[in-house]
Amino acid sequence: MAEKIIVVQGAVCKCSFGSAPDTLNVLTHQKEYANDQNGVRKLIVTTKELGATFQNNSFGACLASGKPPPPCTVMVTGWENYYEDVELSNGGNIIVHDS
Repeated sequence: MAEKIIVVQGAVCKCSFGSAPDTLNVLTHQKEYANDQNGVRKLIVTTKELGATFQNNSFGACLASGKPPPPCTVMVTGWENYYEDVELSNGGNIIVHDS
């Protein structure tokens, strides 16, 4: 099995059709942490992070449709490929880099 990287507060995400990235926020708990690549303690992202959970809730302009392109609005409705073997205090499972 390939190594999985845990996603933490402040992860930068991008839509394949959007023109800009946005930063993921953890809104559902304040208890479980992991270290980022620099050793800084950050909240773990879980499957409970749904809805408008990004800093700007926008991936810029949607390059897949329209002229001028409409905004690429973020609305998380669910997660796939998460780590199912651990459930955190908020009842969510851990999000990994390819979720």
